[in-house]
Amino acid sequence: MISAFSCAQQHATAWRILKETRNNSYEVRQNKAQAARNEKKEEREILLRGLVKEALSKRPDNGWPGRVRTAQTIAKKFLPLIEEYNLPLPNDEDQLSEQIEKFIFREPSLRKAYNENAKEPLEEPTKTRQAKIITRSVNR
Repeated sequence: MISAFSCAQQHATAWRILKETRNNSYEVRQNKAQAARNEKKEEREILLRGLVKEALSKRPDNGWPGRVRTAQTIAKKFLPLIEEYNLPLPNDEDQLSEQIEKFIFREPSLRKAYNENAKEPLEEPTKTRQAKIITRSVNR
C-alpha cells in the first residue's frame, strides 16, 4: 500500500513538473514578454499623445511654424519634465522631436489641433498603393 502511494506521488510530482515546464516554455515566455512590451509601448504613446495635444493647444504669438520646428520646440519643453518625473519617454531630444513630428502628422486629433494654431495648415496624408507591373515577352 505504501509503495503504491509512493509511486502515485512520484507520478503526480513528475506530472506537475512537466506541466510547469510546458507552461514556462520559451514560446510562452516570449509571448508574455511581447505582450508586456506592447503594453508599455501603448502607455508611452498615450502619454506622449496627451502631452503633445495639450502643448499644441497653447498657441504662440505668431502661430506654430512648420511641424518639424514645432516638434523641436515641444520636445525642448518636455525634456525637463521627462528627467524630473522619470517618464517612460526618450531622453534624447532628437528622438523625442521625431516621435512628436510623426504624431502630429499621423494622428487626426493632433493634426487638427496643430492646424487650428499653425501659420500654414498641414495637408491630409495620402495613402499610396504599390502596384506590381508584369511584363510579358512574346517569343516570335
